[in-house]
Amino acid sequence: MAPAGSARSINTWSKPAKFSAAHDMLDLWKPLCDKYDATLGQLAIAWTCAIRDRVSLLCGARTVEQTLSNIKGGEIDLSNEDFNFMSETASLAIKKSGYN
Repeated sequence: MAPAGSARSINTWSKPAKFSAAHDMLDLWKPLCDKYDATLGQLAIAWTCAIRDRVSLLCGARTVEQTLSNIKGGEIDLSNEDFNFMSETASLAIKKSGYN
């Protein structure tokens, strides 16, 4: 459970009903972690960067290590196949969560 007043406490994706849809999506992304030698967070950054013309990326970091990890995510060059897979699974997660 997110601390009261934190950004996660008001983010609808942190609510239990929606969290499971996001969790299922991330489970599908896990094999890509090995392929790109990356964390799920880094893959999410890489995917978001690949959307370029539709999304601006702002990453929060509290430590130097987190900043360096975020930079690695921005340096990942996803294949078109992997980008499309990640986009499709994200779309399914949004539909499954009832977000739309």
